[in-house]
Amino acid sequence: VQHGNDVSFTVEPSPKYYVESVKKVDGESKSDVKKENDIYIIPNVTSHHEIEVTFAINTYEVTAAVDGENGTVEVNKSTVDHGEDVTVTITPETNEYRLSSFKVNDTIVPVNDKDFTEDDHNVLTYTVDNVVEPTEIIAAFEHVSVLEGEVDTYVNIEPTSGSLINQYKEDDHEIRVYSKDAK
Repeated sequence: VQHGNDVSFTVEPSPKYYVESVKKVDGESKSDVKKENDIYIIPNVTSHHEIEVTFAINTYEVTAAVDGENGTVEVNKSTVDHGEDVTVTITPETNEYRLSSFKVNDTIVPVNDKDFTEDDHNVLTYTVDNVVEPTEIIAAFEHVSVLEGEVDTYVNIEPTSGSLINQYKEDDHEIRVYSKDAK
């Protein structure tokens, strides 16, 4: 650079990072470098300067909400670094409700997806892997219909092979015993 001229330069962060600061270092003092349209400029250079660039990883906000009522949805982190995972906890209000729909950034995740895990209290967890953008999670719940009457009104078990060995009632419950080859 000729004495008294301006110097301009660009700084390219690696993917998933951004430029947090660019400083001109003159001995012990540091000052911000002027930036215009992604180009850094040091005007009127009359002495040697060092440039200090600080990079930081991109971070993203993660939000969770319920569409309607009858349950809650929570995330373990509301801000994540690029590439981190987020664990989502989905809790129906009572056993009378269940998850009916689940979306991550407007993409439907089937509620019978193998990646959902359920505990003994009907609380579901789901992990959103590798977050690389602001992420919105929306859950909806529906009422579970209760069937009235005897179970055999709704369920009939008939093996396709084998034979019925014994049939009896115990405490108002019908018990059927089939041969070992029953399928």
